[in-house]
Amino acid sequence: TYHGTVRAVGFTGEQVIGHSNAVVVDSTPPVAGAVYMGSSGSFAVAAGDGVVGLSWPGWEEPDGEVARYAYGIGFRPYHVEVTGGFVDAGQDTTVQHDTVGMAEGSTFYVTVKAFNQAGLHTTRTSVGALLDSSPPGRGYVNDGPRAREGDVPVDIDFQPEHHVLHAHWGGFLDPQSGLRSFKVAVGTTPGDADVLAFVDVALRESITLRDLSLRDGGAYYVTVEACNLADMCVVVTSDGVVVDRSPPVAGAVLDGTHGEDADFSVSRLVVAGRWFAFHDAQSGIASYEWACGTQPGLADVQAWTFADKQVSVYHQRGEDELLPLGVPLYLSVRARNGVGQMAEASSNGVVVDEHVPTISVAPHIWWAYPAGVPHDASMQPTDNSVHVRWKVEAGLAPLTRTYLTLSSLNRDGSTPVRSLPIDPIVDEQGFSHYRHAGLDLVDSAQYMLFVSTCNSAGVCARAASEQPFVADTSPPGPSGAKISFVTRDNSGDAAPRYTVTFVGFDDPHSHMWRYKVWAEQVPPPSGDGWRAPALDAVEYVPSAEERDDQTKPISVSLAPGQKANVVFVMGYNGAGHTHTVFAKNGNVDGMPYANKATWYTESTQCSAFNACGRCACVPTGECAAPATDACERDGGVGGGADGLALSLGHAPFTSQAERDVTMLVWDGDAAWIDDTVGYLEWRLVERGLEDGVYQYAFNNDHWRIALLRDGGAVVSPPRDDRLAENHEYFVQVRVWSRGYAAVGYHLSPLLRAHTERHVAGLDAHVTDGEGARDVDWQPSDAALSAQWAGGFADVTLADVENYQYSIVNGRGETVVPFTAVGPATEMSHSFVDGELEEHMTYSTAVRAFTSTGLHLTRLSDGVIIDKSPPGVGVVLDGLDAADVLWTRDDAVVSANWYGFADAQSGVLEYHWCVGTTAGGDDVVGCHAVGAAVFASKAPDRGGRLAAGQTYFSTVWARNSLGMASPRATSNGFRVDMSPPKAHRCAFKAVAGLADGSFEDADSAPAALPAKAAPAAAGRWFVTSGEASVVTAVGVDGSRAAVLRHGFAFSSIAARVPARGELETYHVSFRVASADGTSIGQVGRVRIGADTHYFALSPSAHGHREGWHEQHFYYVSDDTERDHFELYIENAGRALTTDLVIDDVVVRECGIEESNFVTVPDPVEMVAPEKSVAEADLLVQVVGGYIQNSKGTLEARWMLDDAESGISHYDWSIGTVPGGNQLLPLTRLGPHRWGRHQDLELPHGETVFVTVIATNRAGLRSVGSSRGVLIDHTAPTVPAILDVVTAAGSDVALVDAATAKDFQEVARTHGLVALFAPGVSDGESGVDDCEWAVGKEPLEDNVVAWSPLPRAANGGGGGSGYVDRVRVDLSDTEAIADGVVLFTAVRCWNHAHLKGESVSDGVRVIPDTTALFRGGVEISTSNIYPRDEYSAHHGWQSHGDRVSALFDGFVDFGTIDHYLARLLTQMPGASAPSPAGQWTDIGRDHDVLFSNVDLVDGQKVAVEVKAVSAIGVESTVVAGSAMVDTTPPETRGSVSVAWQDDTTITVDWPLTFTDNLEGSHPRHLRYEIGVGSAEGRFDILARKETFGTSISVSSPYLRRNGAAKSDGDATGAAETAEAEAQADEEDASAVVKEAYELFVHVRCINSAGLWVEHSQKFSFGQQR
Repeated sequence: TYHGTVRAVGFTGEQVIGHSNAVVVDSTPPVAGAVYMGSSGSFAVAAGDGVVGLSWPGWEEPDGEVARYAYGIGFRPYHVEVTGGFVDAGQDTTVQHDTVGMAEGSTFYVTVKAFNQAGLHTTRTSVGALLDSSPPGRGYVNDGPRAREGDVPVDIDFQPEHHVLHAHWGGFLDPQSGLRSFKVAVGTTPGDADVLAFVDVALRESITLRDLSLRDGGAYYVTVEACNLADMCVVVTSDGVVVDRSPPVAGAVLDGTHGEDADFSVSRLVVAGRWFAFHDAQSGIASYEWACGTQPGLADVQAWTFADKQVSVYHQRGEDELLPLGVPLYLSVRARNGVGQMAEASSNGVVVDEHVPTISVAPHIWWAYPAGVPHDASMQPTDNSVHVRWKVEAGLAPLTRTYLTLSSLNRDGSTPVRSLPIDPIVDEQGFSHYRHAGLDLVDSAQYMLFVSTCNSAGVCARAASEQPFVADTSPPGPSGAKISFVTRDNSGDAAPRYTVTFVGFDDPHSHMWRYKVWAEQVPPPSGDGWRAPALDAVEYVPSAEERDDQTKPISVSLAPGQKANVVFVMGYNGAGHTHTVFAKNGNVDGMPYANKATWYTESTQCSAFNACGRCACVPTGECAAPATDACERDGGVGGGADGLALSLGHAPFTSQAERDVTMLVWDGDAAWIDDTVGYLEWRLVERGLEDGVYQYAFNNDHWRIALLRDGGAVVSPPRDDRLAENHEYFVQVRVWSRGYAAVGYHLSPLLRAHTERHVAGLDAHVTDGEGARDVDWQPSDAALSAQWAGGFADVTLADVENYQYSIVNGRGETVVPFTAVGPATEMSHSFVDGELEEHMTYSTAVRAFTSTGLHLTRLSDGVIIDKSPPGVGVVLDGLDAADVLWTRDDAVVSANWYGFADAQSGVLEYHWCVGTTAGGDDVVGCHAVGAAVFASKAPDRGGRLAAGQTYFSTVWARNSLGMASPRATSNGFRVDMSPPKAHRCAFKAVAGLADGSFEDADSAPAALPAKAAPAAAGRWFVTSGEASVVTAVGVDGSRAAVLRHGFAFSSIAARVPARGELETYHVSFRVASADGTSIGQVGRVRIGADTHYFALSPSAHGHREGWHEQHFYYVSDDTERDHFELYIENAGRALTTDLVIDDVVVRECGIEESNFVTVPDPVEMVAPEKSVAEADLLVQVVGGYIQNSKGTLEARWMLDDAESGISHYDWSIGTVPGGNQLLPLTRLGPHRWGRHQDLELPHGETVFVTVIATNRAGLRSVGSSRGVLIDHTAPTVPAILDVVTAAGSDVALVDAATAKDFQEVARTHGLVALFAPGVSDGESGVDDCEWAVGKEPLEDNVVAWSPLPRAANGGGGGSGYVDRVRVDLSDTEAIADGVVLFTAVRCWNHAHLKGESVSDGVRVIPDTTALFRGGVEISTSNIYPRDEYSAHHGWQSHGDRVSALFDGFVDFGTIDHYLARLLTQMPGASAPSPAGQWTDIGRDHDVLFSNVDLVDGQKVAVEVKAVSAIGVESTVVAGSAMVDTTPPETRGSVSVAWQDDTTITVDWPLTFTDNLEGSHPRHLRYEIGVGSAEGRFDILARKETFGTSISVSSPYLRRNGAAKSDGDATGAAETAEAEAQADEEDASAVVKEAYELFVHVRCINSAGLWVEHSQKFSFGQQR
């Protein structure tokens, strides 16, 4: 540092001292650091938001601080054409630069200059960076192995495997910077990485993960992150794959298209069905297929047909493909899930029946009348119920639904019953019957019946009754009926014949239907000779006209000897109700009657009080007196000695008791009937409160007569009365025997009146099986049993009289028709020869009949014939859904299972046992575990499970019938109590492998035939591309120690000698890219059956000059006892770029186990207790233990588990062994390597990779790598000075402290490139240095890159290298005159980072004077602007100074300064003479000589010459000028003359004079202007001319008389006549009386000096 000091001393002796500011002498430029575009050292940079980041960290100024920086961007190193020069950045070391004008996809270089306070600077350029503004284009990620369907990659959604996972991807494109790598993760949700953390797979496009434990039903998603070289990434996740290990669950298959399952079909052309409840909880149902056959599962009728996801089929067959008739056809369905597993089910079959049900007998009312009771079939005796009968021809398909409708034809149009579902009973003749009670029909009203019935095929028939029916609840009207007279037609005959005439019978409802007439002797005569009259009555059928009024006589004949004194007439209406009248001869003496005698007739009937007398034959009042109540007590139900039996109802149906009618039926001994009178008497009595006492049911009740041979009678209460609901009644009958000898009393069975509409026994139910508990399955196919509980007893208030049962199968077919079992409440039925079908459901139907004839049907829920045991399932070891292959727990065995199924009776319980063999039970005995699907237990005999022993779980299932499934056994598990172990290699080189360094060019690899394996052991073969032993790679081939012997290839292979199976080998080599870019370069190594990938990703300063080291391990298999194949291949996208490999070494590993530290559970990261050397062999960091990466670290390891194998690895990265400060513990799956790119590795720190290995038994071990030194900065290479020395001088004599940077050097001088104080690296140290000289920065076309010499005695600033080199300039061919030489030095540290420095260049010039040229111009106005007019070239107006400008000097080197001097030449002198010495004017391009005394006419000259940096002067160039300091003078006037009316001529030939005019022609020039006022130039603007005359034309000029000049002007103007007249139409015209012109003329000489003359002219009137 220097200061200037000045002392001022006055005349009095006083003084003042002053000091200048400090001046620092700095001869050293700043020290260059790094220069980055984008992130540090990237080969591609992201241009986000239209800007790109630039930075240059690490620059230093030894003597202070950097004053300022300037940067520029260009397409080549040290070029700045993009920014158009350097841009000042101040002291900022980071800037954001606009990318306008920077094309995406182009490569750019950033050059930075750093200036110190002394103006010295250092220049450094970056590596080339490709501009990229967008991330890669989105591709696709598919689950599953790589496959294609046409041009479309296949993606799977489900997979059955649970130990492996595949994925592949593609379509990621980046046309700018290209793809750098893919990272892959696997998770249980989209984007998650909980199964596998992100791992770098280079540029591979597929991945396979093995030895996983995937959960059944779990979804797994693969996420791929694709990044380009600009570190922009895109993330895409697959749609997921679901693990499905189980087949679908079969559903149900129904025949038919809708409704319930169809058992029959009427079409022979259609196969129709539907299915449901097929499901798969994991992968779902992917598709169905169906078939039709004569057995379940067969396809002999219709082949298996794909149905996609449809759940129904309606298949129309051809006319020549008719379905068979009468044969069960089964629709079978197969359901496949997403992984192709299948479940199958079949329908219960359908039978094709073309027969359409037909109602052959129309529905009609039907009552079980006694055989002799006449009645009209269209009439019925009750209004409370209807009994309908019809007949159906059903065909094969059973009838399943029947509906009854009862409608009225009366005016009200009512429908008492509308479409009522009914359960008809079919009798033995095939007639269907149904009785419906609870009606309220109207007597005499007409009703129609309608029946609809449908079969199981859905085909229906409907029929209506052929005629309406009428209800009639009362007997014919008794009021007017009587016998008019009786006459005997043959009084003389032995066999009497009587004619009976009767009238008055009528019935308003059902009309009179029949009449019966008979005669009798009352009382009969005594004696044996009397014969009773004939028992046969005469029946008369009236015509339609006679039904309501009968007057026709009827003849009654008796047998010979018979007599009669009473005639009976019984009238029947259409409903079978009766009314009886009689007539009696008045002379009752037992004697024959006279012929043609007329009888006394009286219609009468017995009174209710004449209970004990036979009163039908006596007139009123003549009946015997009533006896005691014996007649009310005599006789029991069916009692009496006369052999008469009474019943209610008529077979085959039970008795009926309506509110108004019942049927009384009697039967007796035929002989007794023949001996008995022809009629009997009946009446209704009600059961009394006391047992055995009968009460009359109705007041004034009377006995009624019925013909004995009718077999029965319609019993009804008196007209307008009804039986009381739920009261109990008997029908009392009395019969008189022969001769009135005895009376027989009879009582019918008890009856109870009902009016119920239907049966309502809701509690009635039928159970299958023999016991009280209902069974749903049974194994026997030979017998069925059923029971029904007491719910039937509560059906109605009427008693259940009997039951019937029937058996139907699941197809609706009747196996056993309804069969009566009486009052029993159970049944059993045996089937011989295995008639029952397996898997078929059989149900028992039971009908309960009441005393009223109503019935109730109940159907059991069915029993399934199940003869099959449960299906076998799958057994998994462990309690999780994933099968356990290994366990670390030696005290408990566990298993779980699924898939045991029994579609019929279901699984009731499971049995489980464990053994050391499949199916064995020597560990855990077989025992039931209930319905649980898992079990866990300690061994039966205690103790522990043996390590390495395989244990098997066996499970079988029992169904509800006790049948056992086949036994299923797991695949076994083993116990592993040992954690994983690390393998160390005791390396031994493999003999017989050719030189992997390719040192011998004569043994270059030979070509290998296409698709062939290497044949000769130990020999290298080329499998793809051209072989070439290389001596240079890219532009850096001179690094002989590293790159001289490499081998360029696309793919090479070798057969490596092996020692035997299961041997471990270590393969290592170095690899680089042949073109030096490494962008997107991917390699593949195939070692035996293993395949590995590696990527040549660029680092901060690239790998152009270095190598990537690759390490792989391989274990030979049993087929590789003597050799294995090794392939090293180019697998990247840029297959046109070869790889270069060197130092291929295959070493055999003598494996030694080295335990890691066992990790407790839960996992806690702990530091491994291992020495550095041992840990280096366990976890190896790829790329060495000094690295330059800021964010990427890769490691490999050899850890294995001889027992259970490795399940997965976890790794972390920290600053201490076992630490995770930089990367938390992350799952890697089964990979033996890890790579992470998004770290923040600290500069100068040592980091450690820690790995935890977990085996399949869950045991863990941990180990760490050696420490890895992280070095982010390149070596420091100082600025290079081009120092010129004397020729031949010692380079060591150059003083670094005082050296100066030269810009040019003469060929005879010496040139030294000085970069003191030398290269250095404070972190990893300097590894290698090179230097070169080129005609452009960093080129080596003058001096090729060569190793930088080592310094003696540790010189070179401690780096071990010299700090200067000499440049030889003697080669005139390589170094032509004018060439600029740039000396460059580059050095690498042990982190493979490169530092470089380039001199600013020195121009080589010839030994003689350089060829300069230039020009000088004398000027005053440019430097001293004073005059209004510039001097002409070669003139100047100043007399006291001379100024000059010069330019155009050209130098091969650098101009240091200029010299100038002044010369003058007086007028008349022959040559100029110097006015002073040469003066140094620096580098300025102008010079001023002041304080000179010049005269007009004197000539001055300025000479200039350039001086180069090494003192060479250029040729002198000069410029001269004439001096004129005096302006012109005025000596005359200006004249004006008219040329025409608007033009004047201005002349000034003698107006001006100049002192140098005579000696310099055209020395003067003029400016003239004309105006209407002084100072104005509105007529003629100033105009320059070298002449002395000018014409002026203007519309403002009007000639009008002569002009008169004022002032001193002389001469006259031509007078013009005023001939123009004013235009009367121009209102805007202006008339002046007179006007003036002002003329200004300025005279300027060549020196720029001037004088001006002004003159006024007046004129006359102007218009």
